[in-house]
Amino acid sequence: MKPLICIFSAVSLLACVACSDEMETQIQTSALLHEAEVEVLPFEAEGNTRLAYTDKNAISWTDGDTIGVFAVSEEVNNPQVSMTYSIDYYKSNETHEFESVYLFKSGAWGFQPGQSYQAYFPIDPRKAASFQSVLFQYDSVQVVPEVNSPAANLGKYDRLASEVATPGQQGNSDTIHFVMAHKTALLALSFNLPSGAAFDSFSLYLTDAAGNRSGCGFPARLSYSLQSGSFSMVDSERVSYQLQMSESISNNETNWVFYLLVPPYGVVGETLYMEYGIDAISTQHAAMPATLEAGHLYTLVFEE
Repeated sequence: MKPLICIFSAVSLLACVACSDEMETQIQTSALLHEAEVEVLPFEAEGNTRLAYTDKNAISWTDGDTIGVFAVSEEVNNPQVSMTYSIDYYKSNETHEFESVYLFKSGAWGFQPGQSYQAYFPIDPRKAASFQSVLFQYDSVQVVPEVNSPAANLGKYDRLASEVATPGQQGNSDTIHFVMAHKTALLALSFNLPSGAAFDSFSLYLTDAAGNRSGCGFPARLSYSLQSGSFSMVDSERVSYQLQMSESISNNETNWVFYLLVPPYGVVGETLYMEYGIDAISTQHAAMPATLEAGHLYTLVFEE
């Protein structure tokens, strides 16, 4: 029976070693950081005027919103991981002002100490997505959910990318803080409407200096490199835009400002036209900026 006891002892020892290794791996994994703070910079206009989505400088994140995260690497096929929105809160910054911070959580994976990362939104679901090339699609139909609060829900149509960040000690805990910048340009559309008229949508299209629409428009999609911070065209498709109201504009207020998020690269056209009306179509136009820069706000004043 002694040899048999020895065999059982060896098996038990191996099991203990395996169990110990598994427990150590679990402990190491659980010790990794699984949460990220996300801050979104406001849009900037001329004169250093800044505009955020709401009065409290907040985006309307919703359950299920997902950011993509890449470890900073030279590898073309460096895989991305995802993090899901959890909650938003306010915290005091260095100047003792309160700023919005959004908390995102990962699943089983965690941030490696000493490794740098970049994040972007919304996540590119393609398997081909890489640190050098994520795909940004731009919504050509945008909805204003509250006509009296036209900037309240722009987050749905925004495209964001962060600076490089590394997990570290902040306060009494380890954290990683992504500072996200807009990869869209924001157009403030200022126009007058006939008093008492009712409208619930506006069609917007670009023309060249001679008024031709052919070849003009906004890119439907762009490739963006987190590594270089640059855009490139995916294809030659360009689209017009439509701004839809969740309710009709029908009161006596004639001066309106609505916001439109557009790609900052690959836009072709010198004049932006706005069509509106049901039975009779009316048109107003505004000059487009010579160039559009991501993260900047441009006011376009329309006239007939």
